[in-house]
Amino acid sequence: MRDASQNLSPMHVLYVDDDILMHELLRGMLNRHQVTSAYSMEHVKRVLEYLTPDIIFCDLMMPLDNGIAVMRYLRSQEQFSKTPIIVLTAADESLIELALSFNPLAVLHKPFERNKLIQAVEQARNNATTPS
Repeated sequence: MRDASQNLSPMHVLYVDDDILMHELLRGMLNRHQVTSAYSMEHVKRVLEYLTPDIIFCDLMMPLDNGIAVMRYLRSQEQFSKTPIIVLTAADESLIELALSFNPLAVLHKPFERNKLIQAVEQARNNATTPS
């Protein structure tokens, strides 16, 4: 069975995580989309100078800057304040609860299933095309 998303144009995805293997996994699962990687807050800031992502995936547990700091930064920037964020994490519930204060579109627990990932991407696409 084909993904319904195969007829739609690719989305620009930013993935923020310190784990290189997770980047490769996500890139493989979202192979029809343009996936750009960032590994820290400073890397996110540099990437966002030239990229306006349609959706941002963010891990919560990173050694330099955690995902909460990244989401706080994104939500403080007018051009990214409404960009859909999907949290991909193995964090505990207290950190996830804090992440929810930044209104992520979804929280997917690692390890996550490809179909749940695709559903979250399609939800982001549908939200972007639904008039406010």
